[in-house]
Amino acid sequence: MANHSLSTFLLFATLSWTTAYPAHAQQGTWRAYLSYHQPKEIVEAGSDMVYVLASGDLYAYNRADQSIQTFDKTTVLSDCGIAHIAYSHKEKRLVIVYSNGNIDLLEQNGNVINIADYMDKTITGDKTVNALSVNGSTAYMATRFGIVSIGVGSAAILNTYNLGFSVNYCYVKDQYLYAANSSKGLYRGALTNNLADPTRWTRVGNYIAPVDTTDTELKKTIASLNPGGPRYNNFGYMTVANNRLYTVQGGADYNDCSAAPQVMDLATGDWTIYDDSLRTTLGHAYLNAQSIAVDPNDPDHVWASGRTGLYEYQQGHFKTCYNFTNSPLQAAATVQANNPDYVIVYSVMYDSKGSLWMENGFAPERSLIELTADRQWVTHDQKAFMIENSYSLEYVRHLQTDSRGLFWAVNDNWTKPSLLCYQPSSNSARLYSNFTNTQGTTYSINYCRDVCEDLDHNIWVCTNMGPFYLTPDDITSQSDLFNQPIIPRNDGTNTGDYLLSNVDIKCMTVDAAGRKWFGTAGSGLYCISRNNMTQVYHFTADNSPLLSNNITALTLVPSTGELFIGTENGLCSFMTNDQAAAQGMTSETVRAYPNPVKPSYEGAITITGLSDNADVKITTINGVLIEQGRATGGEYKWYGLNRRQHRVASGIYLVQVATPEGDKGVVCKIAIVN
Repeated sequence: MANHSLSTFLLFATLSWTTAYPAHAQQGTWRAYLSYHQPKEIVEAGSDMVYVLASGDLYAYNRADQSIQTFDKTTVLSDCGIAHIAYSHKEKRLVIVYSNGNIDLLEQNGNVINIADYMDKTITGDKTVNALSVNGSTAYMATRFGIVSIGVGSAAILNTYNLGFSVNYCYVKDQYLYAANSSKGLYRGALTNNLADPTRWTRVGNYIAPVDTTDTELKKTIASLNPGGPRYNNFGYMTVANNRLYTVQGGADYNDCSAAPQVMDLATGDWTIYDDSLRTTLGHAYLNAQSIAVDPNDPDHVWASGRTGLYEYQQGHFKTCYNFTNSPLQAAATVQANNPDYVIVYSVMYDSKGSLWMENGFAPERSLIELTADRQWVTHDQKAFMIENSYSLEYVRHLQTDSRGLFWAVNDNWTKPSLLCYQPSSNSARLYSNFTNTQGTTYSINYCRDVCEDLDHNIWVCTNMGPFYLTPDDITSQSDLFNQPIIPRNDGTNTGDYLLSNVDIKCMTVDAAGRKWFGTAGSGLYCISRNNMTQVYHFTADNSPLLSNNITALTLVPSTGELFIGTENGLCSFMTNDQAAAQGMTSETVRAYPNPVKPSYEGAITITGLSDNADVKITTINGVLIEQGRATGGEYKWYGLNRRQHRVASGIYLVQVATPEGDKGVVCKIAIVN
């Protein structure tokens, strides 16, 4: 059991309709950008306070001053994906039950007490919680196997009643605990009896659907509120342009999601939701938007593509849908002819000339299509991108251009997982579908998830078996062999392991320091050094505020280093120390953080603003050498240890840095308090 508190959190004291959005957060800061659009449960906590569960997330509304406060894992909560809430007036605590069975108790002062026992306990039966109720100091969870009682005051699981049937909802009345099942009826047991014994329960009537007793006017008020944030928690593809974050939901991972593009102003935090009632407008489905492209000459001119064609927007308003009726796009060959619900365009991008490019999947004749800057359609059909000359590759995603002017994409489909390369200057294409590394090992790849160029102009492909890459020489020579970085074990065996071998890599981005960020399916978020030899970070939902270990998309804001992370539980961000190697080091650019280092801090102290491969020496104020090393990618990490690997004493420490040639030495100071 963990007890999380936020000492500076003054609940409702200074709330406003929209939370102030800091222009630039400190490095290491986590933020959540969650949806509060669809109210599901409304709980009154006294005369003024109201808690609202909306879109799986939590906020509070103060009726007295009309203020709003949101809650999430990056601030005070222990988890994500809230299923139910209920309030104990006696204990003045909000009971929060998550979809995974985790439980939080939120106090009025903002403290959170976590109860993980139910989530962690292995039991026979489905642990899904159908409903939650509170009577005095006890909360009752109606589950698919029975009822679980929680001591709200004691912060502990009290009893488990396995009734042998799913309980739709439960409640206490006149010293009886009632359990309702939609097919079996209504049962009750006296609280004075041993209710763990199923024989102590008696059927007392037919099932009656629960009645929502929430005040009608209160529901109207809640429906009118705007807590901010996006409308949806689905973020399958993201890009940054013009100081805006442009997003679409990603589609296939969300079972035919119809969510519209969402755009956040990075300066204000305000969201714009594009038209999303297009089924009625078009007369056919609008599903699975997989990609978004922003006109380089007009930030309000945006294209989104997905399962049902190419969509054009202007200032958030729908303009035109392009399919087989008004463009060279073709309907999928695997469905009924000219079916408007299956015009597959899973990737779209602009090139340097202002042309819009797309890939038409499952098409009997089409593959690559260009819409020129003067609105002319040009087809660039490639035999290399066809499956047995029957139809084009099914699930082509992440179309992009590299520093050489080559186009790259991946086919993220089990029938032919592959890396695509297209050279527009020669209208020629190449398909990489045999994944054999330079050591001669051949991998059976099921999915190619993403493609990315690093600062050394290597092309990386993310697969369900880990990352692979092609060097510039490989691309020039048209080598079929992929590279895998080998990480030495440093255990005296002279052996090593392939980088993130067998890890399902869903997405990737590269920061200004050349570090690779890998988002995974189930293993969290990795940051790997530019030379591929060092794991800089490995964030999981357990060791960080990361919302989920299932990452769906990544993108970086170049101006700030903020890394946006799309997950199955919504959008969050991490403020990286995204520092490119400095061209010149000065006392103004070289700095260390955190500084001062407090007794409770056990992480790395990061020195930034360094030249690549700069020499770093850390000494006492008297000049005694404590640490020495070389900067990588503009930064150096020190864990506050001396050369014997013991934590240093309290005091001021000097960081002396210089170029490999020995010049431009500067000094910054680090204060350590033990």
